[in-house]
Amino acid sequence: MKILMDLDKELLQKYTARSGITFDTIQLLEQAVVVLLPDSPNFETVFNMNMPTAIIAGDIKDRIKEKAQTIGYPDEAIIVKDNNLFRTLTGKTLFEGQNIPLSKIVAIANYIFENDVRPEIIVWKPEKDPPATPSKNPGEEIIYKEPFRQVEPIIKKPPFDSFPISNVPERPKTNIYLLKTVAEAESGGIAFVLNQKLNGLHLDITGKPFNPKYGEDKGSALSTKQYGYSPDGISVELASEKFDTVIYEIDADFLDSSLLQRLYDKSHRVYQVPSSFTRSIDSIQSWIGAQFRLDGIIATEDIQKFKQEWPNMTFTLDQVLQKL
Repeated sequence: MKILMDLDKELLQKYTARSGITFDTIQLLEQAVVVLLPDSPNFETVFNMNMPTAIIAGDIKDRIKEKAQTIGYPDEAIIVKDNNLFRTLTGKTLFEGQNIPLSKIVAIANYIFENDVRPEIIVWKPEKDPPATPSKNPGEEIIYKEPFRQVEPIIKKPPFDSFPISNVPERPKTNIYLLKTVAEAESGGIAFVLNQKLNGLHLDITGKPFNPKYGEDKGSALSTKQYGYSPDGISVELASEKFDTVIYEIDADFLDSSLLQRLYDKSHRVYQVPSSFTRSIDSIQSWIGAQFRLDGIIATEDIQKFKQEWPNMTFTLDQVLQKL
C-alpha cells in the first residue's frame, strides 16, 4: 500500500524513510490510499479519481467537513478532531491526541485501505419527512389483518475483539519483545518464525499493514488466533484472549512512551531487531546506555559488524530458535 498526499516530493521522501511505507504525490494508482489535509485544494480532483480516500477535516467546529460531504465523500472518510479524539463522522474513534503525527497518518491510511472507503456519487436521497399515509375511508370495514410479527435482527459478531494493548501483558506467562531499531527493519518475518516455534500470539504494533504470512487479508490473519493487530498503537484486535506466550513486534514511534514503558515492565525477554549496522547502531547504543534489559540482537544483515561490536549479544534467528 502507498500513501498519497499533496505535499512536496522531498517531504514525502522523508516520510517514506521514517515510516518504511511508501509516500508519494497524488496520482491514479492501485493499492494506494489518498490522505488529504484540511488545506488541500484537491478535494474535487481526488473525488473523481475514485480511490480510497481520507479527508482530515480539522476541528469538529470547522466547515471543512461540510465541504467534503457536499462533494460526496462518505462520513466514514471524513476525520475530525472532537475535543481530544480524532474520529470519523460516523463516530468511530481512530486515536486520541492533540495533533496527528506521521504514525497516525499511517493508522488512518490503514483504516481507509482495509475498509475500502471510497467517494460515492449519490443519485438519490430519501425525503427527510415521509409522505403522510392516506386516511382510510371511515366506512371501510377491515375483515382481517395479518398480525405484526417482529423479526429479531441478525447481528453478526465480528471475528475478533478489540481492547487496550495495556491489558495484554497481564495475561500471558511469557512476554517476548522485538523492538525495531528503525522503521524499515524486517521484524515481521522474525516474529512469525518465532511464533510458529512457540505456538503463541504474534502482536503486531508497528503501524504497518497486516502481516500477510498469516492470511490473505486481515480477517483471515486474525482468525488463525496466532496474530493480533493494532491499528492505532492504543488498542489491539484479537480473535482469542487465551494465550500463554506473546511476541510483541514493536515500532517504538508508533505508540506512546508511557505505554511502551508499561509493556517493558512486564517483559521476560527483550530483543532488538536491526536493519543495517549504520542505521541501527545509535538506537542500540542508546538502549544499552540507558541500561534497559537486552537479551540479544537478532541480526539479518551486517551480522559480522554487529558481532564485532556486541559479540555476546548478537545472534542469528536460528541461534535464537535454538535457545527457546
